[in-house]
Amino acid sequence: MANYGSGVLTLHEIGQLERSAWRARVVGVLSWKAHRGVVDVACRLDRADAQLCMRVVPKRPSQYHLIYRVRGIPLRRVDVNHPHRPLGICTHEHVYDPRTGDEPAAKLLDFPAPPANQHTIDLALWRESFFAFAERCNVEADPGCWIDPVIGGH
Repeated sequence: MANYGSGVLTLHEIGQLERSAWRARVVGVLSWKAHRGVVDVACRLDRADAQLCMRVVPKRPSQYHLIYRVRGIPLRRVDVNHPHRPLGICTHEHVYDPRTGDEPAAKLLDFPAPPANQHTIDLALWRESFFAFAERCNVEADPGCWIDPVIGGH
């Protein structure tokens, strides 16, 4: 389990980010470099430096990560079809705990994900996962922010 340091974000600040009145929004479009897509997020939190990120594994397209970073901390992360002890290979979510700096994992049953070990994937599913993740993070993401990655064979 990673430790990102406690106190970088407070419980109060995280609560503000999760309130609908403070709903953050994507600014611009997803920019892909290699296998990582990033888009900036604007929110009313001071010095937020927030981003939504998606990291894909070209040789295993059914395994990917979605990350909501605020102040360099992965506030929320979904690992799709990745192994995690004791959960096994599954789609699971990590949520940053500002009291300890840890990010414990919990299995997700209601998240759009392809079957594990699928060798090809429809990019529409990556897109659907990205927008579902933005919604989980309380980030408003306009459909126009999605840009398909250019990854050979997918």
